[in-house]
This record gives sequence, structure tokens and C-alpha cells, in this order.
Amino acid sequence: MGCDTQLFKMLCILLLQVVIEVCKKYLPSMSRYMNDQRVTQHIGDGLDFIEKHAKEFDVIITDSSDPDGMCTS
Repeated sequence: MGCDTQLFKMLCILLLQVVIEVCKKYLPSMSRYMNDQRVTQHIGDGLDFIEKHAKEFDVIITDSSDPDGMCTS
């Protein structure tokens, strides 16, 4: 992942496989890390996965949708 040589592995959890395919097609510079040997992909419900595996990670970063909808200014 760029110049971060301290990263040992990363798990990318996405609900749909099509997200990866679209990113590779339309955002190749951003999706190039998906081919990094340190990246593992899991397709499925991220919340469900994290609830079952939370103690296995040092850091969890999420970019999920807001369950209450769009924020207002």
C-alpha cells in the first residue's frame, strides 16, 4: 500500500463483488491495491463479519453508509 511497508495484511470487506469490478474498471489507480498480496477480499455483510471477528484486528477502519440517511448542514 503505497510507501507503508509496515502494513502486514489488510482485509477489504465489500457487500457486492461488483464494487471491486467497477472500481478496477473506472478507478484503476485507486483499485490497484486490490492485487497486493497483503490484501484479502471478503464479499458479504461487513457488520456481521466484524461482530464475529473483531478481536482478530488491531485496527478497524470503516467507510459505511449512515443508517439515519444523509446528513444535513
